[in-house]
Amino acid sequence: MRRFAVFFAAALCLAQSSHILYSPGCAIQTSPAPFVCHPVPDVSINGTVTLTDRLYKHDVTVQARYLARWAQPVTDGIPVIEIGDPAGLDANNRFHLTIPDLSEGHNDAEIQLWARDKKTGEVVAQLSLVAPADLRTRMGGLKLQSRYPAEMVFAPCASNPVERVLHDRTGFAQRPAPYDACPRD
Repeated sequence: MRRFAVFFAAALCLAQSSHILYSPGCAIQTSPAPFVCHPVPDVSINGTVTLTDRLYKHDVTVQARYLARWAQPVTDGIPVIEIGDPAGLDANNRFHLTIPDLSEGHNDAEIQLWARDKKTGEVVAQLSLVAPADLRTRMGGLKLQSRYPAEMVFAPCASNPVERVLHDRTGFAQRPAPYDACPRD
């Protein structure tokens, strides 16, 4: 079910009187003026998750996030906006997401997919694109497209799972095993 309420998913100041404005189904805007929805079509993302042992037996949903790298020079970080509704994995580890087509306008952005535990909402892993590799960003996300292939393959890049100790006795952070690491270009 779509959420239709207007909200400021990343109401970050770009300038003294400008914000990033977003509402589901609408184009992202930067404007000091009142928000006016400019409808955008939907895009489908169909994927299969491999190496599901990296999900550490969590029952997960997949959530898409828009990373607005283009706004980073004038913000304290990269604005992130959750887009579309989350989707679960079926028995064959497949999922289907419908997200707004945000490919027009800003080139320096990407879509990242994240697996969250269904019960707690905690992040379990980033789902890094494996194939087709030409659509993969250097951080494992998807390049913005107005259409994606009928099937894509993703692999989880684990965050520290709840079942693991996050720090050793001396305070050093424990990282996931080397085989859990996300490939970064």
